[in-house]
Amino acid sequence: MAARIATVTPEHLCRLFRVHVGARFTDWQHAVRIEQGKRLIVEKSLPLKRVHSLVGYAHYETFSRVFKRCEGKTAKQLQRFVFDYPELAAVVCSHRAEPVFRIAPLVETDPATLRLLHNLAGLLLRYQLATRRR
Repeated sequence: MAARIATVTPEHLCRLFRVHVGARFTDWQHAVRIEQGKRLIVEKSLPLKRVHSLVGYAHYETFSRVFKRCEGKTAKQLQRFVFDYPELAAVVCSHRAEPVFRIAPLVETDPATLRLLHNLAGLLLRYQLATRRR
């Protein structure tokens, strides 16, 4: 979908993304989805079995595996932490977009790249939500 919008092939988009951002497109996409999943777990207290589909994963197992790879902890551990320490729930997501953009070394020096990534993240999440509702 992103390649279609940019009017390039998916392979070319991935190459461009890696050159300009310094990370693979799929790694960035996973980071965006996991960050959104963290927000749903912390702010909305949604069950994990529902969160995975809301952020664009067809299977809970995939969401769980990617979550652990991106965050170093499982989604269940995050959910338990939020349940045990609700007063610290805001701290968990206080670094909001950091995990999404920490894989992009150019972001600190290039505000245009930051805006592009932010807009693309919003576009991907809206697209995923729209296709899930059909």
